[in-house]
Amino acid sequence: MNQNTNQQPIIRIETITPERASAILAEHQNIRPVRVNHVKKLTQLMRHGKWELNGETVKFDDRGVLIDGQHRLHAIAASGIAQKMVCVYGVTSRGVDEGCIRTLADLLPIAQTGGGNRNATAAIARLHYVLRTGQDPFTASRPSTQDIVLGSDPELWSIYSEAARQCAHQKIIKPASIGLVMAEVMSKGGDFSPFLSEVIKGISLTETMPAYWLRVWGETNRGRRDSRDWSRQCFIVTVRAWNAWVREVPMTMRGLTSRMNDGDLPSVLV
Repeated sequence: MNQNTNQQPIIRIETITPERASAILAEHQNIRPVRVNHVKKLTQLMRHGKWELNGETVKFDDRGVLIDGQHRLHAIAASGIAQKMVCVYGVTSRGVDEGCIRTLADLLPIAQTGGGNRNATAAIARLHYVLRTGQDPFTASRPSTQDIVLGSDPELWSIYSEAARQCAHQKIIKPASIGLVMAEVMSKGGDFSPFLSEVIKGISLTETMPAYWLRVWGETNRGRRDSRDWSRQCFIVTVRAWNAWVREVPMTMRGLTSRMNDGDLPSVLV
């Protein structure tokens, strides 16, 4: 495997055989899930002689590890036909792009977010990025993937991943909304897990406990989950229930749901 310890990338045109493509893919880290249909499309182009050297690059880091180009390499291996490729050695994964558009969820392994549900992690990261700018994450313009990746501290990615891991599979409150509250709590040094456990398990809850009313609200409104304001309302009631739990004060349904259409979102206490 080629290695480049210099600061400047090395660029050269190489013929990549099916055997070499398979060997590279066997050693590379998981950049993102393979898009099978995209590989099939590229494979057919190669088999019919319609693939041309067009300037798109296959990129490797300074250790020779593949960071971009896996779909083209899969197509070479599947077609059984060697292809000329522009290979670049000694680049970083940040800013990498290729013909098949890379989403925020696709970038998460490169950002080293750890385990958890990648799509839920991406949703929480996007919402929390907007919340940190002081805007309403449910009504503000959607930020770009580049802004989120470059504007989020590495420690936050671990928080988003953990919030997704704990929240993604519960069916009471929309995962991204309750995950956003958990991410905000964790980013402020708080521990959301005990409260979340009460909400999910529902064991020994009484009618004065915030987790009880949050569960009741979620189950009662199960049929509204596709409504436009559902995500925002999930966030509001979760914050209110959490804040009451932190303050150790009793909660009622009225306290949970009053003035749901206020313009300002409630602040998350720790």
